[in-house]
Amino acid sequence: MEDALLLLAGLWPLDGWRHVTQIALGPTGLLVALGSVAVLEGVHYAIKHEAMRRLFETAPAWHRWLLIYALAAVILLFGMAGTRPFVYFRF
Repeated sequence: MEDALLLLAGLWPLDGWRHVTQIALGPTGLLVALGSVAVLEGVHYAIKHEAMRRLFETAPAWHRWLLIYALAAVILLFGMAGTRPFVYFRF
């Protein structure tokens, strides 16, 4: 436990959150990343709790399809679309 705390202390310097704003994402990218983490944690919570699973399964079909289409829209909007070559073609 002591080693873990030492490692965590090395990740965040004592001068506050100044270094968080210097990452390459920028403010909007950082908000998107934090929002994505929040959504993933919500999904993990829903998977662990049976009541959430039953709520989704018993919801009307249009609620489920709305959620599926919303997730597809998020993937399409925030996806990395472009003409970059496939990574394994380099090898």
